[in-house]
Amino acid sequence: MNIYIVPEYLTEEELRSRGICPEATVEAEYGDRVIKGKRITLAHHTKDYAHCPAPCNDERAQKLENEEAQIVCSHLDLDTLGGCLALMGNKPEDGVFWQAAECMDCHGIHHMYKFSEKIQNQLNAWYAYEQTALSRRYEDITEVTEEAERSRDILERILSGDEELIQQGICWAQKATDRVENKLIYEDEKLRVFRTADQTFCAAQYYSPKYHRAAEATLTYNETKGSITLAFEDGGQRHSARDIVRELWGELAGGHPGIAGSPRGVYMDEKEFGRIREKVKEIFANE
Repeated sequence: MNIYIVPEYLTEEELRSRGICPEATVEAEYGDRVIKGKRITLAHHTKDYAHCPAPCNDERAQKLENEEAQIVCSHLDLDTLGGCLALMGNKPEDGVFWQAAECMDCHGIHHMYKFSEKIQNQLNAWYAYEQTALSRRYEDITEVTEEAERSRDILERILSGDEELIQQGICWAQKATDRVENKLIYEDEKLRVFRTADQTFCAAQYYSPKYHRAAEATLTYNETKGSITLAFEDGGQRHSARDIVRELWGELAGGHPGIAGSPRGVYMDEKEFGRIREKVKEIFANE
C-alpha cells in the first residue's frame, strides 16, 4: 500500500489526473472540505464527521483488502499515522496509548496530566521524534509510505519501553515547557499571551505556574510570520476561536472553535495583535 500527503484540497478528477484514486483517506480535511476514500473516510474535524472517533482510535480502521491500495492524508502526525497503520494492518496495539493520543489530538496536550506517568512518557517520546523526523512541510503531493513505516518502528520501540527514546522524550518535554514559558509576555487568570519569532508552539501552554491553574485561553503572535493564533482550553465550548478571528479578519481566517488563526499568507502587524488582545479581554470582562 502507498500513503500520499495531499497538502491542499483536490477534487476526485484532479486527483485522478495525478494518478491517485484513494481507497481510503485519513484526516484529508481542508477547512470544511474532505477528500473521501473509495472504501473508507477517516475524518473527525469537519462538520459531517465530527461525531467520529479520531482515526488513531477508530475501530472502523481495519486492514484494507486491496494490497495495492492508495491512502491519502493531509499531514502526518500521531493521529493520522495511527489510522494509516491500522489500514495497512501493522498498527502497534495499545488501547490506552491510542485513547490518550485521541485525547491529545482532540483536546490538546495540556490534558496529558490525566494519564499515567507511563503514558505521558510514551507520548513525549513520540512527540520528541515527531518534532524532528516529521516536521517537514509538504507543498506538493508526496508519497510518505517509508516515513509511515519508520514511524511504526519508533512506536513499537516506545510502547515496548525503549529507555533511550523514553529519556529523550522526558528531556524534550522539559525543554519544550521552558522554551514556551520564555515567550510569555502577559498573563492573568483567564488569558496567557505569547510572542515568538520562531516555530515554538505556544497555543497549548494553558497551565500557569504563577496561578497554579489552567488559563481559559492563549493568544500567540509570531512576529516573523505575522501570524496570530487564538486557542481556548475547553475546545471552544463557551467561545469560538474561529468565530472571533473571522469577525476580525473575514472568512479567510479560520480553524476550529477550539483553535483558530489569522488568514494564511497575510501578515498581521502589531495593530492587529493589539486588536485581538483587546477583543479577547473584552469577551472575558463581559462574562
